[in-house]
This record gives sequence, C-alpha cells and structure tokens, in this order.
Amino acid sequence: MTTTLAILLVEDNPGDELLIKEQLHLTPLTIRQIFTASSIADAEKILEQEQVDVVLLDLTLPDSNGLDSFLAISRFASLPVIILSGLGIEKMALQSITLGAQDFLQKGEFDEKMLDKTIRYSIERKKNLEDLRISNERYSIVSKVTNDMMWDWDIVGNTVFRSEEQFVRQFKYPAEKKDLNQDFWLSIVHPDDLKIFDRIKKEMQENSSVNMFTEEYRILDGEGNYRFVNDRGYLIRDETGKVLRMIGATLDITDKRNAEQELRKLSLIAEKTVNAVIITDTDENIQWVNDAFEHLSGYHLEEIKGKKPGSVMQGPLTGKEQKQYLRKQINNRDAFSCEILNYHKSGSSYWILLQGQPVFDDEGNLLYYFAMQTDITERKKTDEILQLSEEKYRTLFNTMPASIFVWGLNDLKILEVNQKAVKQYGYCKKDFLQLTALDLRLPEDQHKFIDLAKTALLNNHFSSNGVWKHLNKNGEIMYMQISSNRIDYNGQPAMMAIATDITDKIILEQKLEEEKTKNENEVAQATITAQEKAQQEIGRELHDNVNQVLASSKLFMGLLRNNRGVHDTYLNEAEALLTLAINEIRDLSHILIAPGIQGSEFSKALDGLLKHTVGAAGLEVEKEVNDFFTDGMEEQMQLTIYRMVQEQLNNILKHAKATRVWLTLTRKANIVYLSIKDNGKGFNSTDISDGVGFLNLKNRASLYQGEVKIYSSEGNGCEVLATFKMK
Repeated sequence: MTTTLAILLVEDNPGDELLIKEQLHLTPLTIRQIFTASSIADAEKILEQEQVDVVLLDLTLPDSNGLDSFLAISRFASLPVIILSGLGIEKMALQSITLGAQDFLQKGEFDEKMLDKTIRYSIERKKNLEDLRISNERYSIVSKVTNDMMWDWDIVGNTVFRSEEQFVRQFKYPAEKKDLNQDFWLSIVHPDDLKIFDRIKKEMQENSSVNMFTEEYRILDGEGNYRFVNDRGYLIRDETGKVLRMIGATLDITDKRNAEQELRKLSLIAEKTVNAVIITDTDENIQWVNDAFEHLSGYHLEEIKGKKPGSVMQGPLTGKEQKQYLRKQINNRDAFSCEILNYHKSGSSYWILLQGQPVFDDEGNLLYYFAMQTDITERKKTDEILQLSEEKYRTLFNTMPASIFVWGLNDLKILEVNQKAVKQYGYCKKDFLQLTALDLRLPEDQHKFIDLAKTALLNNHFSSNGVWKHLNKNGEIMYMQISSNRIDYNGQPAMMAIATDITDKIILEQKLEEEKTKNENEVAQATITAQEKAQQEIGRELHDNVNQVLASSKLFMGLLRNNRGVHDTYLNEAEALLTLAINEIRDLSHILIAPGIQGSEFSKALDGLLKHTVGAAGLEVEKEVNDFFTDGMEEQMQLTIYRMVQEQLNNILKHAKATRVWLTLTRKANIVYLSIKDNGKGFNSTDISDGVGFLNLKNRASLYQGEVKIYSSEGNGCEVLATFKMK
C-alpha cells in the first residue's frame, strides 16, 4: 500500500487513544494524518470536512452506544470501518460486521502487525465490495429497464438459458430452476393453453418462412398462481430450414390483464361514486358523466354532451390562473389537479377539487380524458374564515406599538418579528430570521437567558416579565421591558415576547439619580465647609484673643508674685492653671484650624497629627504611605483625608482604650484607599448607629464617590476602610 492514508480514530478513552495512535505509527503504513474524535458528533464533523480513508470506531461513546454508533458512521458508505471492541461487546462488534463493518479488533489483544494487516485488508475488502456494488447496481438498473425474461432454447440439445432476475422476480421460482429444459416450461403452462404450443410447432415444421411468433398464454408461478404472459420468439434455422434454436423474451402481462378487469370495475364505481366524474373525448368534449355530477352541477348528460366542461361550468369569478393551468396541462397531455370555482345550473357558485388525467392505449395514443370532481365548498368557507382571522391577527401583530418576537425554545431561533421590531432594532426581517434570541442579549446576560429558556421548555404555562438589556444592529444598548409567554408556534414550543423600549426612561432616571447624588454631595460639601470655617474662626479666636488674654494674665500673675511673696503658694497654683489653659487652648486651636496642605505639605501635616496623637495619649502608631502620592489630587480632597484620620484618631482616644494604631494610605491610579486599625476593646459592628463620628466619616467620603466600611467585634479592635475616587 503506497498511498498515504488519513485515519479517523473515534475513541473517548484518552489512554486507549494514545496507545492506538502509537501502534499506528509503528505500522509500515504511510499515514498522512490521524484525526481523533471523542464523540459521534465530532466524528461526523470531521467526515464532512476531511478526506478520510479508514475509520477505527469504538462503539461506546458519550453521545452514542452500540450499533447506533456504527449506523451513524456508516452513512458515509464509501469508508471502511473497523470496530474497536472492548470486553463484553464482542457480540455487538460481530453484528456491526453483518451490517457492513469490515472487521473488528479486541482492545488490548492486538499489536501493530495485526493492526496493519486489518487496515490493509479492510480497505481492499471495502474497495472490492464497492466495485461489486457498482456492478450489481448497473445490472439492477438494466433489469429494471426491461421487464422481459430473456431466454435462449437450444432445441437440438434441449437446453435453456433464462435471465435470472426476471425469472425469479416475475415467476417466483428459485434461481436453480431457471435453466431447466423446455419440458419444465411446458409442465407449468395452463392445460387449456398447451394447444397454442402445438399450433406453433406445426407452423414451424410446415412453413420454413415462419421465423417469429407472438402468443399470450398462462403459466403457473412458483406460488401456485397462474399468470398471463406475452411470449415472443425468433427462430434460427439451418440451411435445410430445420429449426435449431429459438431466442425470445417473455413478459408478464398479468397486471395489464388485471388492469383491464379493474377498469371495468372502475367504470361501475365511477357511475355510483359520490364524487362527480366526467369523461371527455380527445377534443375535450363531454361524453359521459355520472349521477353524482348531475347532482353537483344540476346538469343532465343530455344537456351538456358534446360541450366542453369549462364552457358549461366556469363563470365570471372562476380564477384566471386555474384556467391557464388546466389549459397548459391538457395541451401537454399531463395529469392535472387544482381547486377551482364552478357554477351550478341555477347560477350559484361552488368550489371543487378537480383531478384528471389523459388515458392512452398501449401505443401511446390518446383515448379520452377522465376527471373527478370533489365538492370542497364548505372547506373553502372555513379556510376563508381562518384566512380572515389570520389577516386580522397579522394586522394587529404588525401594527402593535411594541416590538414582538416569536422564538423557538429548542434552538432559540427567531421565528417571527413585527414591523416595530424591524424599525427599533435596525435589522430587516430576513436578517432577523437568521438570528437567535441570544444574539440580542449582552454576553453577561446570555447564561441567565438560557436558564429562562430551559425553564420555559419544561412549563407549558410559563410566563415572565422584566427588564433586559438588548443590542440593536449598531451594537447600541437598549433597555427593554419584556413580557413573555409560552406558546405553540407551527407545532413547536416557542415564546412570544412583547418588548417596550424604556431606554429614555432609564437614562432619565439615571440622570435624576446622578443629580440627586450631586446635590447631596454639594450639601455635604457645604456643611463640611461651614464646619471647617466655623472651626477655624473658633480656633483663631481662641488662639489670637482668648489665649492672649490668658497669657497676659499669667504675666501679671508673675509680676504680682515678685512683689508680694506672701501669696506665692496661691499665685503658683493660679499660674499653673493658666499655663494648663493656654496649652489646652493651643491644642484645641491646632485641631480646629486646618493645616496648610499642598503637595508634600500633606505628608508633613499627617506626621504632625500622628505625633500630636502619640504625645497626647502615648499611642504607638505605625504608618505606611509608601504607595501614596498627591499628584493631581485636589487640596480639598487631601484635607478630607486628613480630617477623616483626625476624626478616627479622636474616636480611638475617646472610646477604644487602644495602645496601638496602624495607618495605611495607598493609591492606584485615581483610586485612594485608607485603612485605620486599632487593637482596642472593639464593639459589635452590626449594631453601629449613625453616631456623629462615623457619620462624619461617611459624609466626607461621599464627596468623592467613596464609601466607608467598619469591621469590629468585641475584644478585637476596630478597622475603618475608606475608598475614594478622584474627580
């Protein structure tokens, strides 16, 4: 075998697949390519797309089992198929061979030599079978062309050859009897017809010019029934005129004889049938009608004999197309069948199903036309009512102000759409019918839609209502309010969906929500700005005025002590209290007055805040701001972060009883992350009420589309996580 081979291995077991591929490479076969498939579906795709020379088929697959696997592959009839048999399925493998497989191999019990031999023999065996099939097919076609049984009778040797196909098929005898001598044939001739052969024999002997004969007689077939045959023979004589040989053909004419008898019966039936029957001559003139015709049309035969049917029964509303069709078929001498409007003798109209055909003799000459009329008036009335109802439905369907789809539940294909859908989505109707309902959905919604289809397929009364995002032809998103109901459409389960475009409404609602958020942010910003301004005013007042007054008082107290030593003890206490008040006011001023924050000043201000907190309460603070930078960040946002750190540190000092605080500040692109964690006593975060401290944190974060999350539990400290988006 010098040609290269393409082999398809259909095997779902990876281990067996690998082993067989290795064995194939070890064979001396010249292999062009090895295709692999783990299912019948995959195998069929490969066979439809690739040129394959031989198939190695495992019968047990995920989507098929046993003989069904072989039958699925065997439709590719020109391919040799070798069954790969596992334990317990040898019987099915043998059955596959009886159905046309070339061979089978027991898994684990063959090597590369046996595999090579099996493939070579299978390909050659398949080729021989295909050649034989083609030869038989040609012989079968020739046999079907003629129904004659050819025969050749050697009179001198009394031997006969007869064509087997017709001998067996027509006369029902086994093939081994086809070449029995003429005595056999005479033994099955009807006794009453044997005299025909005596006459033929006499004519041949007495008249040497007789070289042909044609006769009809009866023979007994292999099933015990007599059949009529037409026998034609040609005589071959020697130079003396003696008959040496006869060659001829025998045709079974039983069906023809039966047809003639049947025709006589049909004539009687035609006369008595409830359907109207007309027979016309070759010029289409009426020659005979039955009683049913007279009842249907109101005409008696005497009134219309010799007239053409159309001139009698057709009227002003008879369809032009039907009349043209009948004229064409009759001119071509072809059978015809159509529905046509006829008129009663009284002038009333009625619908008929007209079926007719020309009748020819054995030589192909036209004898007459035979036609049957069935009254279908009531059915046509029903059809008109249904058509009117359909037109009303179609008008309603296409004029609905909402888009309407009908899509199949089995394959999700769009089966019907109305004009509104065409206008809204931008597809023409032809394009729509090439899509599936899935094509209109966003990728992230498709799994949800498939689940809905599966549910609807199992529920005959399924309905749903909701808002879906759809894509139009331009890829634009449309928000559609969709109401869907399960229906039966042309015999298949389907869904009818009525979709209303609410995109403008959704966009308006989004804009309103954005405006609302913007207004809330502006209010929060104004509130915080007012708080900052008030705090700064109070801080300046405390620092610049009250603190100065207290400082002056301390100075005078010092002067007084220098002049009046007897009161030193009280003066010292008063001075200490004044000093404490000054320090407290200074600290309060630092808290109230916003530090100058711009660029690198933010980090210094944050360090100052942490240093002051450590100094005030002895807290240990770990700060991590390595991934944080202020480029492009508004000064107001920096101040917001500073205030949130300050606010949470105050909360820790007042409530947490913590000894350690971790501060982390990072930034990724335009997103800022802030984390403040302590090791204090903690609390139940699910019971958080909107206290002033946490409320201030949330308000400040909201100015920058941020959010604050609080995690805490009893005895495990607290962590505040804040996220901000830069404007």
